[in-house]
Amino acid sequence: MMDDPLVGRFPAPNITAGRGGMTGNFTPSDWDRIVRHGIRHDGLPAVMPSMDFQYVSDEELSDIVSYIRSLPAVDTSVAPRHFGPLGRILLATGALHLAVDDISDHMADHSTRPPPADTTAAFGEHLAGVCKGCHGPDLSGGPIPGGDPGWPPAMNLTPHEDGLAGWTYDEFATVLRTGKKPDGTDLRAPMAAVVP
Repeated sequence: MMDDPLVGRFPAPNITAGRGGMTGNFTPSDWDRIVRHGIRHDGLPAVMPSMDFQYVSDEELSDIVSYIRSLPAVDTSVAPRHFGPLGRILLATGALHLAVDDISDHMADHSTRPPPADTTAAFGEHLAGVCKGCHGPDLSGGPIPGGDPGWPPAMNLTPHEDGLAGWTYDEFATVLRTGKKPDGTDLRAPMAAVVP
C-alpha cells in the first residue's frame, strides 16, 4: 500500500487462510472491525482504509468475506508493516491519521442490504461511499487522510469549476475504466492503483 523509507512500509497482508494469512481464525465481528472500523483482530488500530468501507451493508460485507474464504489458501508471509521516522512523527503530532480515528461514529447502524442497483441518487450515494475516504465526506477533494505525503491531493468530484464541471458521463466512465483523463494523461497514485 505504501513503501516510503521515511513514512513507512505497509505491504498488503495475506488475507487467505494459508500459513502467514491474517484472517484464518477471524469471526464475523473481526471482519466487521477491520473492514468497517479499522481495528485489528488484536484490538489495535489498523493501517487499513476503512473510511472507504464504513458504509458497506451487512450483505456486501458478507459477500466479500465469502469470496475471500472461497479462495485457495496461500502459504506466504508478508514483511511486517512499520512506520518510518517521519511517519511516527506525523502520527504522534496528529498530522497523519488512521481510519479508526477518522470514522466519526463507530456505533452507527449499517444497512442490512444495499439500495437496489438502479440509476438512482440513493444507489449512487451508496457506491460513492468508497470514494469518501480519499475525496472527503462531501467529495470535494483535498489532501488524502493517512496517505503518502507525496501523493497529489484527491480531486474535487463535485460539479464545481475546480472539479468535474463540464465533464460528460462518458469521460467520467472512461477515467474509471481506463485510468485516462479526458486530456489523455494517466491518473496518478493512489488512484492509478485502483483503476483496472
